[in-house]
Amino acid sequence: PDSLLQHEKDLDLQLAFIQKQILNDKEGGQALESLKEQRFELKTELEELTAHLEKTYPRYFKAKYDNLPVRPEALREQMATSDRVLLEYFVGEENIYLFVVQANAPIQVLSIEDRSQVMAAVERLRNLLKSSPTSESLQEDFVAFTESAHTLYQYLLADALDLLPAGQSELVIIPDHQLNFIPFEVLLTTQPDVSAPGFSTYALDYLLEDYRISYDYSATLHARTPVQSKAARGNVIGFAPSFGTLAMSDSRACDLNQLYRLKCREQNVNQ
Repeated sequence: PDSLLQHEKDLDLQLAFIQKQILNDKEGGQALESLKEQRFELKTELEELTAHLEKTYPRYFKAKYDNLPVRPEALREQMATSDRVLLEYFVGEENIYLFVVQANAPIQVLSIEDRSQVMAAVERLRNLLKSSPTSESLQEDFVAFTESAHTLYQYLLADALDLLPAGQSELVIIPDHQLNFIPFEVLLTTQPDVSAPGFSTYALDYLLEDYRISYDYSATLHARTPVQSKAARGNVIGFAPSFGTLAMSDSRACDLNQLYRLKCREQNVNQ
């Protein structure tokens, strides 16, 4: 209820104000003792309110107060029930660190050097993905895309994926900093020879073709999320959008302000 939320907020503000007065008190004496008594009373009242919230509104209490990080053992146990591998990134001042969590192996930490080069490749890939191609720069942009996508794969994933057992097919990625701005699905596992005669864009080896990929905000939140059953739990509704009678573009489903019919849309919905 709004009244409880406001009461909780008021107690937090009063505690912060009293604590600041205590820290700024240089003389001590009776005034300081009075401030400490007020702090004790406010803390007691807040503890009683928190206990009430835990009992009456457990979901709110857990979201706000039960914020201890997950234990590594508990995280690995959760991974064992889902057949997933968790990859969590931390972008430091000089290096990037990658935590690889598997069910049946110790948690491994990889150090990715050349942070500045990785961030530069992220920015290039991001700009290429969000810009519409033009006939003048199509070949140049395509070459830049393949180079950036494969470079990022080598920096961010290649070493970690070498640690995984054969047959592992599901990745949970927790990005950090600017890594949140790129879809890992489009990273290229091999560098294509774009100069080869008759080269086709359909020959690109996207990471998505080898792994099912999902994302999360932190390892703790991932561990607290119940594992969803793969079995269907009810009816499903699917949509196959169409955008008029425009002829389909050969290269993409949208171009500037025009939308084209999506290829294989009806087949995908029926499957």
